Amino acid sequence: MSTVEGDFLATMDNIKKITETGYTYLMARKPETWCKAFFSHGYACEAVENGVAECFNDMIKVIRKKPLLTMLEEIRILLMKRLWKVVPSGGDVFETRYGYNGYKVDLATHTCTCNLWMFSGIPCVHSQAAINYIHKDPSQFLSSWFHKDKYVATYSQNIQPVGGSNLWPRIDFIKPLPPPVRRMSGRPKLKRVKNASESQDAKYPSQRLKVPRTVRCGKCQQLGHNKISCTNDEVPKPPVPKRKIVRPRKDGGGQPIFDQFPPVGPLIP
Repeated sequence: MSTVEGDFLATMDNIKKITETGYTYLMARKPETWCKAFFSHGYACEAVENGVAECFNDMIKVIRKKPLLTMLEEIRILLMKRLWKVVPSGGDVFETRYGYNGYKVDLATHTCTCNLWMFSGIPCVHSQAAINYIHKDPSQFLSSWFHKDKYVATYSQNIQPVGGSNLWPRIDFIKPLPPPVRRMSGRPKLKRVKNASESQDAKYPSQRLKVPRTVRCGKCQQLGHNKISCTNDEVPKPPVPKRKIVRPRKDGGGQPIFDQFPPVGPLIP
């Protein structure tokens, strides 16, 4: 996902060129709720899906079928091609470049212009390149939320016990009661109501969205309306060609004669 607003807008422009409907659908879902470019910083978690490992599996889809040593060697070469070039800019500030892409990394403030480091709390690939350039330990640049003291502080307090309802103090107010049960018309639904986009991926064709049937007028033979609301002149209905049924000719004894396709086995009268 895009972590910079400019990349997000460029991606959405490409989607708009392919499908106007898809672009409208995505923009109506409030991008600030699902695009990393609009997320807040400081939560030390950037995962929004569970398919992280699938990216690596897709990269080695062909390589993984080769012998062990050949597979490991090609994976090593593949990873070496993804290394970034680091340009020092003074102090703890660096510029990491890969092709035409360049990002500013500030190791002192734990920031990168890709925004991924601030989202996850874990150094991104650009900051990792800068950290390796100065021969530092990447674990020193993790967010404090990953430190041991934060974990200990999370479970340092226990839940205080609470007495049962027989120990609660009596009050003069009316006890809250549940709302009256009202039976709705029709058979109660046991399954949740699916969104229209979910029905497209249904397992069985009967569960998918039904395509509206096109109506043809029986008076003017045009599409989009019926003859009850038709105001056009009547047009004769085109004749439907009849299917020609070919029957084999029979000889004098009542047996069929096959001119082109002789029978394979004996004929059954």
